[in-house]
Amino acid sequence: MDRGAPWMRDRLLWAILIGGAVAAVAIGAAFVTASRTPLNPTPGPTPTVDLGNPTYGSPGDASVAVSGVSRDVDLGQFRVTLNDISGATTVFVQTLQVGTLFSNGSAAVTFEDGAPAGTLNVGDTFRLLNMPTSHTYSLLLEYTPSSRTVASVTINL
Repeated sequence: MDRGAPWMRDRLLWAILIGGAVAAVAIGAAFVTASRTPLNPTPGPTPTVDLGNPTYGSPGDASVAVSGVSRDVDLGQFRVTLNDISGATTVFVQTLQVGTLFSNGSAAVTFEDGAPAGTLNVGDTFRLLNMPTSHTYSLLLEYTPSSRTVASVTINL
């Protein structure tokens, strides 16, 4: 009688059990992943956005408010670019978010989000603070899912 046979049979049984468990976990994970809502649902059509005329404060300061938006869109779906037209340079390119978008010494560009929070709405405001004067800036707002500029304004400081 061969004494190695029961040991081999037990080993084969364990291999089948472990393989089956791994397969069951893999199938379950695939099912959960396939049935889950995507993290970034389809963003929808490109919105229209209107920026108001700049208002000026102290030298180097300006504010630009959002004056119209065709639909609610998450802030993170937009990219903001500030170009210094006078110097032919890009000051910054940043995904839209609440707070400071750019700072360099005392110069800064901020975005203030009104209600409802987290979406671009009428009254949301871009502020340029202590920016170099005698410069002309171009503020561009791009809707990133379609890579289209949806609003722009020229700011003469």
